[in-house]
Amino acid sequence: MKFMLPIIMLLAIAGGVRSETDPETLLDVVLEINNETGEFSTLIAAVVDLGLTGALDGEDPLTVFAPGDAAFAKLGLDADNIGDVPEKLLEEIILYHITGGKKLAADLLPSSSKRGWAWFFANRIKMLNGGTAFITNGRKGPSINRARILKADVEADNGAIHVIDRVLLPIARFQRG
Repeated sequence: MKFMLPIIMLLAIAGGVRSETDPETLLDVVLEINNETGEFSTLIAAVVDLGLTGALDGEDPLTVFAPGDAAFAKLGLDADNIGDVPEKLLEEIILYHITGGKKLAADLLPSSSKRGWAWFFANRIKMLNGGTAFITNGRKGPSINRARILKADVEADNGAIHVIDRVLLPIARFQRG
């Protein structure tokens, strides 16, 4: 993990050398936001550690619910120690933040007329780890598994990113056995 930050820097530099005609992928967008804000260094470190950069840079459309560094910090994790998480567990967690297809907020959110019964009318989404997440539109705004969606519809050519305030934990999958 000590070498993760130089790898992130190399990816950021490589991501910044694009022509006007190159598509802007999910990876490009996350790197660009991170270069501007430093918000996603832990998420990027996890994706690099797991070898998932190709998926975010590929042609298949995906939707990423992206927790920022503050969300990982709530779990005591940062770019330097994310690699200490057992690989299988880290993969389950990261894949629980990604779903197939480009899904914008309008595609995800339940009808606003159902606000009072948010959990009852939650939209269910199948995540890449095989688990199910629930999108609601409650009094405090839209959320996924009670993680607030802070910024929706950050678009890329191969998908969309929704910034969330918590790391989604697929705990039930680990409690079964």
